[in-house]
Amino acid sequence: MSTFIPMQLPTTTHQQKQVNIALTLKYKKPHFYEPTPLKEARAKYRNALAPYAPNVPRSGALTVSLTLIFPGDDMPRPHINKPDVDNAAKLILDVMTDLGYWHDDCQIACLTVQKWKHERCGLFFDVQGEGMQV
Repeated sequence: MSTFIPMQLPTTTHQQKQVNIALTLKYKKPHFYEPTPLKEARAKYRNALAPYAPNVPRSGALTVSLTLIFPGDDMPRPHINKPDVDNAAKLILDVMTDLGYWHDDCQIACLTVQKWKHERCGLFFDVQGEGMQV
């Protein structure tokens, strides 16, 4: 399954989760939450990826390739600014897991992530592996 989704990619990543310490009578208890920009980025990816989600989650070992293309000029060139590839990939993979692309992202045995700048920005993803429907 290979798809290119034209879109303005969010620059907010999974790394931007926040933590509060809630004081209780006896214990300090951490509470993790997503700030508004992270919730908006997750929703944007969810809306973009939902139409391509399979009817049945994939099973077995998977190879996933992600290419994130940020705004740039007509010549493709590497994007060496934030977000970091690993942090950007985490949010996308979490959304794909929630949408049922696979049962669990632990199934991803091989992951390739690239960041580019080009005038035609968006997200390209390719999922290959066992249990794939053709």
